Order: sequence, then structure tokens, then C-alpha cells
Amino acid sequence: LDWSSGVVFDGASTDLVPKGDLASDYNTFASAMGCRETTKLAKLGVMYRVPPPGAKVDGSGLLFANTEMPCTKIMYSTNEGLNWMEYTEPVTVGSANVWLQSQSGDGALLSRVAKDTKAPDHGCISDSLPELSVPHCNRGVATATIDKRLGTLEPNFPRATVDVCFTHESLELVFKAFQEKTYLINETFVNNDPIWKWTVMEAFIGPGDSDPTQYFEFEVAPNNVLWTGFIHNPYKDFTSKATALVDDHETYPITSFTSRDEASQTWQSDVSLPLTMFNVDSPEGSSWRMNFLRTYYASDTAEQEYGAWSPNKMISFHQTPCFGRVKFEGEVDSQQPKADAPSPDNNSNNGGSSNNWQPTVNENDWDWKPTPSRGFATSLLVPAAIICLVFVYATI
Repeated sequence: LDWSSGVVFDGASTDLVPKGDLASDYNTFASAMGCRETTKLAKLGVMYRVPPPGAKVDGSGLLFANTEMPCTKIMYSTNEGLNWMEYTEPVTVGSANVWLQSQSGDGALLSRVAKDTKAPDHGCISDSLPELSVPHCNRGVATATIDKRLGTLEPNFPRATVDVCFTHESLELVFKAFQEKTYLINETFVNNDPIWKWTVMEAFIGPGDSDPTQYFEFEVAPNNVLWTGFIHNPYKDFTSKATALVDDHETYPITSFTSRDEASQTWQSDVSLPLTMFNVDSPEGSSWRMNFLRTYYASDTAEQEYGAWSPNKMISFHQTPCFGRVKFEGEVDSQQPKADAPSPDNNSNNGGSSNNWQPTVNENDWDWKPTPSRGFATSLLVPAAIICLVFVYATI
């Protein structure tokens, strides 16, 4: 264009700048550099810079990427660069972190690795996570209430509670579900089958105060069938995970006793988890991260509903940034006796069942055998032994 006095060429308030022509000219230049001139440089042995790609992940988890140098490949990874895939079009990566890198056309040169982090909208704020101060069982219990819905975070979910305390040997949990209408279970399931598809209460337990990448998951159904395993969740959002099921019954002496009362629409499970499985001698004074959850069916044909102590918007139990904060109280009186696990209350109209993880001879086909509660067995054995000694002494 010919120069004229008073004309402003800013490209925003006027249409005098030919933006289309400028873009076309730049694309021609970039293509010549990326597709032709870099090939010449490579033949000469010149180590030129390969620019990293640009990228974004939208709200639906779709990755968009581009490069300023045509004829270079865009590579992406969702596992910290362990495996790379070529990007050719928008691809779904969910809420995972994404690592990106460009390759020269011949693959000989690489750009620096760029990271695009999509923070999931899990709805949790670190400063407002629920907290629990857990005492030694000699001093009482702390109670976590499950009453908030996953997804909406509304406090109108059928209530459940988890009483928590610790001994010198174990972590003690008492799950109590209220307003239970269906008790839906799969009668064919045994321990470590996918019982989460039905009615369960769950605990997620990770030692330490940071968002855990590894934690223990415990689930119990109304018929006392369990699911137990350690979860490795490296991105803290369950987009990539690994599970180590706990089925070594001698090493992990997990006990549970579950009963239900259909007349009052409740069910309860008394659970004892050995501290050795968390690699701690005592939790006194330490901080852990935990969450407690419940699945619920309003009727036999209803959709499954989800509630939590510390809920999230993702409708996922494995959003570790949402795990609540648990502090174990210290300075337990050393003169007090070590507390046994609380004795379960077996006054249910429908009876109950216990699970002490005793395997049958065929270890590939587990048959979980009920045993009496420890408190009840001990209360009978001690008086019986005293009576026998008195009788023998009187006979002599």
C-alpha cells in the first residue's frame, strides 16, 4: 500500500493490514525451513534447534497440539516419557498430565520435553479438606460421616459413619450404614471379586500428609465379602494405575465382622487392619490421608449412587487430592493395657458373618470361613479354665 498521512496500520481497528497474505507468506517460509532447509543442515551435520510443540487439553480431556516448524513430528506421552506416541490429530488423554516433544523429520534430533498439565476439576480445595483427630482406642473413637454426593457435592446422600481408633497393633474401623433399602450384592462373589459394582462401604488409606500415589483400598459388602489391595496411582487421578491384591492371609491378618438389621435399614462392619501392612510400628503423632465412601441403590432397579466423607466432582473414588486429613493423637498412657479390637455387636435380627482370612486347602478357590469374635471367645475360655482348675484341686 502507498503511504498516506494519518493512516494507522495496527491490524485491529482497521482492515488495511492483509493478515491473510501475511499468514500465507509466513507458512511458505516456515515450510521451506522445516521441510527443505533443515534437510540440508542435517546432511551437513549441523545440529540445529528443534522447537518444542505447543499444546492444550480442553475441558473434555482432548489434547490439541501444533508445531511452529512443519515436517517435524509431534510426540506425546502420558506416563512421564516412558512411552511415546505420535500425535496426528486431537486425541483423548482424560485428566492425565501430558509430556510433549518434537522430532526432526529424520528422527535424529529432538526438542526439549514440554509438559502440559491439566488440573482436573475435582472440586476439592486443599485448605478446606475435612480433618479427623484419631485417638487411641483406650480413649474413644473419631467419627467420619459419609453424607455428600460425588459429582454434585450435595450433603443429601444416605448417611453412613466410620468410627476410627488405633491400638499398638492395629487400625480399628467400624462402618455403619443407615437408610439401607436393598443390600444389593452378587451372591456368587468371593473376596477380591469386583464387589464395588454392588452395595459396599470403602476406606482409602495412605500414610503421610501428601497426596498419596500409593494407598490401601478396603471394601466390605453386607455379606462380609471383602476387596483389599494396594493401589499405585502415579498421576493421582486413576488414569493410570496398578493394583496389588492382598491375599496373603498369614502376612496380613485382616479381620472383619459384618451384621445387618433390615428392620432398621442398617448394616455394620467391624474391621481390624494390622499396622504392619502400612510399615509403621505406631501411628501416634503422625498424619495420614484417608477417604471413606459408600455405594447405594435406592431400589433393585435403580442406578448406583456414590457418597463420600470428602467428595469430588469427578465421580471417582481415586481422586487423591480429595483425600481428607487424619491426625493420630500421641502421648498414649504407657500404663494402660494394649487395647484389643472392639468386640462386634451381634444383636442383628439377621445375624452376622465374620471374616478372619483363613484359606481353604485349595488356595485358588477361596472359601472364607466364619469365626467367632475374639471378645466373645476370650470371655468364655478364661472362666472355663478357672472352673477346671478349681475342680481338679477339689478332687485331689
